[in-house]
Amino acid sequence: MEDRAGRILVVDDDRVVLRWFEAALGSAKVAVETVREATQAVPRAIAFQPDLILVDRHMPVLNGGEIVRALRAFP
Repeated sequence: MEDRAGRILVVDDDRVVLRWFEAALGSAKVAVETVREATQAVPRAIAFQPDLILVDRHMPVLNGGEIVRALRAFP
């Protein structure tokens, strides 16, 4: 198993953006998980335990600020 530099969770409703992050960060030996549905951001973050979470500010259903507030409820 190869060493990873860290874990990053990317939350965005745009598939092109998610693919770009997977390609760019994956080649940097960073474990990348992506979430397209904002309502899945918190459960995925709890399961994945990322070092960094990148969130799109403008998404349908929940915006980035709402996701961040929800994430702050968990350690």
